Amino acid sequence: MAEKIIESQGDYILALKQNHETFYDQVTNQFNFREDSYSQHLDKGHGRSEIRTCKVIHELNWIDEKENWKGIKSIIKITSERIIGDSRTTQNRYYISSLQADAAYFNKAIRTHWGIENQLHWQLDVGFAEDYNTTRNSQAAQNLAVVRKIALNILKADKTSKASIKAKRKMAGWNHKFLLTLIANKNF
Repeated sequence: MAEKIIESQGDYILALKQNHETFYDQVTNQFNFREDSYSQHLDKGHGRSEIRTCKVIHELNWIDEKENWKGIKSIIKITSERIIGDSRTTQNRYYISSLQADAAYFNKAIRTHWGIENQLHWQLDVGFAEDYNTTRNSQAAQNLAVVRKIALNILKADKTSKASIKAKRKMAGWNHKFLLTLIANKNF
């Protein structure tokens, strides 16, 4: 994937998973000894606090598998500490990137990406009750997920009503004229 992105003249920030065992171990161990850039960000809201610490290493001569990651210029460690009441949880995530940016940039870019992902999941869960779907056939479950995402995009593109996604969905079920307006929307 990294190679295709670089060949298309793009840049990447890719999550590093444990299935790349040797590489993953090398990366995680390096953060015990060094960092080239550091950033910390605090978010508070909805009864919880989250501290996101980002560390970046740019000097990558020690990577054995460097040739397997086209364009790699940085490795990143994000430590998320969530505090809800008296409960604290900590999670470390690792990334590789073709960018040579500082920790503040990576901290914001990765958080923004997850914000988009979380917003989409929330909309699908609240608007379509996706978490309650009990479809057992994997192909059917995938097909329904695609249809829900198409429906979500159609509902988001609608400018005729300021109602919520969930309300628009109900309106489309009750009012065939509104449903046809949604389907005929040229902005979709």
